[in-house]
Amino acid sequence: MGSDIFFANSVAQDLNNVFDNIQNIERQMATGVAVNQPSDNPAAWGEAQILAVDQSALSNDGTLAGNALNRLEAAGSALQQASQALDQAISVATEGSNGTLSATDTSSLATTAQGLLAQIVNAANFQYDGVSEFAGTASGTPAYNSSGDYQGNSGSNAVTFSDGTSVTLAFDGTQAFGDAASNTGAMGALSALVAALNSGSPSTVAGTLPQLQSALTLLSNFTAAVGGSQQLLQSVQTQASATNTQLQSSESTLVDANLAADATALSLAQLQQEALTSLASSIGKSSLVNVLA
Repeated sequence: MGSDIFFANSVAQDLNNVFDNIQNIERQMATGVAVNQPSDNPAAWGEAQILAVDQSALSNDGTLAGNALNRLEAAGSALQQASQALDQAISVATEGSNGTLSATDTSSLATTAQGLLAQIVNAANFQYDGVSEFAGTASGTPAYNSSGDYQGNSGSNAVTFSDGTSVTLAFDGTQAFGDAASNTGAMGALSALVAALNSGSPSTVAGTLPQLQSALTLLSNFTAAVGGSQQLLQSVQTQASATNTQLQSSESTLVDANLAADATALSLAQLQQEALTSLASSIGKSSLVNVLA
């Protein structure tokens, strides 16, 4: 009699285990996830958590790179506008060097040069989301005043990604446009051209050409460097997306349910449940016969 009770308890325990197994398999098939908590598979769960953290970092990198790329593309447009104005200034200086021009013609060219200076000042004062791109870390003031004098500082701001890569987003404007007060870069060259044209001296105007060419070289080199930063951001964005996809695949391999295997396992577990239920029923009838006997 004692052995019957022990056997019945064993069958009952097996039934409970099979029932739990069926529930687990059905949950996996419904959610598509096999590892929901550490107890499901400690090693896989731990590795999946690491992958999830890495994915979050890469997603953040992608977002930061996209925002930074938009900002630098807009800044690049401002730099190109300044370069175009500087190209026109060189043409004006070349024309103004002609000794046969009348005073009226020279005065008209001076007005044109003053307008080109204003265009470069406007480009240098470009703001993105209310932040002056070429004022360093200075805030609340344009990078340049109307005369082309620098009002920013020598600081810079950068965005840093999870791998340590850093890209500058806000610049010391004198590195691109110079400063009229110190007679450097585009600001100094345009100011000198305006003054030379107003003086009416063709030779003085001609003397500004090397300075204008040097200013254009400075601006072109800076624009190229910003273009390089744009390429780097595109690379960060592309790599973050590709790596994130790989990590998602790895995480999926670790935690996702195998529906085909689960379907087979469920079928076997249900057969086992049926067999144990039948056995439990037989044990119950047998025990009742023994009692009645």
